Amino acid sequence: MKKVILSSILCGFLITVSNADVRFGGHGGGSSSGGGSSSGYSSGSGGGSFDSDSGYGSHKGSGGGSVNAGGESDQSSAHGGGSASGGSQSGSEGGKDKDEDHGGMFDEMPDNPIQKPDHGGGDKNGGKKDGEEGKHSDFGEHNPPKKPEFSHAKGNVSAVEIEWEDTTDNELGYKVFRDGELIKILPPNSTEFKDTNLEPGKTYTYEIVPFNEFGDGEAVETKVETKNEDLSHVENHLREHLEKMLGDKFDEDKLEESMQKYKNGEALTRVYKDLLLKDEDLSDEEFVKKLYDVLLDKELSEEELNSLVDKLKNAEMTREEMYYEAVSSEEFKKKMEEEGIDNAFEGDEDKKKEHLDKVSEFVKRFYTKLLDRAPEEGGYNYWAEKLANKDLSAKDIVKQFFDSEEFKSKNLSDEDFVKKAYEVIMGREADEAGVEFWTQKLSEGMSRDELVDNFLQAKEFQTLSENYDIEVSDKVRDFVERFYTKALKRDADPSGIDYWAKELKNSEKSAKEVAKEFFNSEEFKSKNLTDEEFVETVYETLMGREADEAGKEYWLEQLRNGVDREEMIDRFLDSQEFKKFAIDAGVLIDDFQ
Repeated sequence: MKKVILSSILCGFLITVSNADVRFGGHGGGSSSGGGSSSGYSSGSGGGSFDSDSGYGSHKGSGGGSVNAGGESDQSSAHGGGSASGGSQSGSEGGKDKDEDHGGMFDEMPDNPIQKPDHGGGDKNGGKKDGEEGKHSDFGEHNPPKKPEFSHAKGNVSAVEIEWEDTTDNELGYKVFRDGELIKILPPNSTEFKDTNLEPGKTYTYEIVPFNEFGDGEAVETKVETKNEDLSHVENHLREHLEKMLGDKFDEDKLEESMQKYKNGEALTRVYKDLLLKDEDLSDEEFVKKLYDVLLDKELSEEELNSLVDKLKNAEMTREEMYYEAVSSEEFKKKMEEEGIDNAFEGDEDKKKEHLDKVSEFVKRFYTKLLDRAPEEGGYNYWAEKLANKDLSAKDIVKQFFDSEEFKSKNLSDEDFVKKAYEVIMGREADEAGVEFWTQKLSEGMSRDELVDNFLQAKEFQTLSENYDIEVSDKVRDFVERFYTKALKRDADPSGIDYWAKELKNSEKSAKEVAKEFFNSEEFKSKNLTDEEFVETVYETLMGREADEAGKEYWLEQLRNGVDREEMIDRFLDSQEFKKFAIDAGVLIDDFQ
């Protein structure tokens, strides 16, 4: 399984509070759909009812989202919106000029992304049928998960880092014990843990225990000793450089905070990066001066200073790119060596600089190809930072640019819209058959948002994103988005997805808690759904598929006989289908406390 990547709160948009529960906010911003398929869970003959041992058919669902500061969101370039220029074409360009064989559809696009439930046999325990593909080959087994494989452990002055290989497919999470005490529960798919603020020079015993509803698996055990060394030379170095960097803002608390980060294993360059890049009060000129003065003890000539400042103002470079250019220089490396500072570097500064260059080109191509203009400094920096830090995925950027007021104000014809989608999302010029096919789809009632969602599923878009070293999608964000589009029946606010995704990734909330909060929100309750509409919505949201007739009739009868809606949701949340949904996203199913 792949490790889940962190997201952070989306900024730069105007948010207007319009609901007492601000997390569920307004109805603007964001975009819909996403999600993934839930194959291999066929309904049995249980009269439509289910429990934790039976599933209800396969279906490909779409995502939902959420909010922490409700309201409409303005995505104009003045608030960080925009897109970008340049950029290489996808690998399919030049090799695929026509796609008539797909009926005008692009390379490897499925005919219909919504598949009907399979009411055939299947494993009632949620296992796969013969020949069926899927990640969770042992998900339906009634056994504790397999033992993970230990990879690496490292002790810093006041922190311990542990890594392992995720060798099982049916874990609901990992319990972390330190000296016999449970200190953390990690979501499924986890492969690392960092314990901070420990005592120097002490040995700690750790156990990493995979678990599921059938019990705990065998633990990975390791003993790690934290370092005990004199760091006075590092403290003196930091004091000198922080005084120079922060000026009047310097105090002993800042020094202590920076030293603690270093003791917890953060590289010195990372400490500097946080201080330099998070100071939004610095003008471009002040930033460049401090960067070279603090890191390289170098005073720039007026010509050198102006040249670097112009690169920032003209969106040729981001501040982060300029930072990595400085710390990866031979001058800085020599300086750290001469001062005898261990753990000065993150270890892959050169690689990160290369990654940032690719990300920047990806962002620039949106400005020039979609908005037909050069990027402005604020928007360019914003989007590049979000992609580089994996706070947003390639799909997120595409949706938000296509949904921006600046792009919508162009009032493109359907044909021109299709051509733009090919150029920006596929990375190639549209062929005649493809334009005809998708223009016809729009004339038949398909929305432009739906068209974009279809393009985002294409292999060509995945290839394009990979060429720029960018993740195509974020499974946790897709998990959240489905609650918006299916339960609340509206597009997700970007800030809302950020809020819920962060809560899930940090294990602050479980999948069940998020589901319940959506269904208990005033916005959902105000829809006053009939029992039939409620059952259909629950299936679409929690199962990722339409309700089969037997299942729908069963639950309607249950509701008529006194089962309340909250109890019904609880039973759905205990189903194997929902558990697989959460595990695929890499989030905790329950808090297990």
